[in-house]
Amino acid sequence: MAQAGARVIAVDCDLRRPRLHDFFDLSNEVGFTSVVLGLAPLSDVVQAVPGHANRRVVASGPGRRYGLPRTDPALALDLLG
Repeated sequence: MAQAGARVIAVDCDLRRPRLHDFFDLSNEVGFTSVVLGLAPLSDVVQAVPGHANRRVVASGPGRRYGLPRTDPALALDLLG
């Protein structure tokens, strides 16, 4: 899709074995977990992929090997919605 000119945002929701940030050589200091836990706004965690103008990534975020603590599921759905 990105190669066809569409803008694409990939979101890494694998909290046990996050890899998307490694694949694109990006930081995992903030990401999906940061937004769901209210620690950062979405606009602060979307990362551009160097060399690919239409690709963006939201990494999984830091320190959540065992998943998220109980939060309102609507928070995650709002992010992905």
